[in-house]
Amino acid sequence: MTTKDMVKNFKKLVSMTDHMFLNEVETREGFRNYKITVFIKVNKDANLDIQQVFGKIRAIPGVITLKQEKAIADRISYFLCEVTIKFNSRGVPNKNYIYDILVKQINSEIETQGIPGAKVYGINWQSFSEI
Repeated sequence: MTTKDMVKNFKKLVSMTDHMFLNEVETREGFRNYKITVFIKVNKDANLDIQQVFGKIRAIPGVITLKQEKAIADRISYFLCEVTIKFNSRGVPNKNYIYDILVKQINSEIETQGIPGAKVYGINWQSFSEI
């Protein structure tokens, strides 16, 4: 069976004409990029360098880039970082992506699923925008 025959059989199976088959359009919904500023608290007891924390955040699915906005505040028992995270929500609603994927993985204490010793201290929703 040739490829041409397979395509014809497929179109018959799903009841599509040539016109409908060729006019399918790719939507841009899953390809939109956004940015948001997040405050991250990193405990000094976690024995993690700030750059390691940033690297683990960059490894979260959908995260494109991470930019440190201000100098890292050095408190007695923790560091406080203000970072802007650019991400692609991959078709997931934005708030769901931020809370269910981004925040959940940063706050996770399990080393294989998150960043031990790091917590999202706050989210600046006024900084949220599409890029």
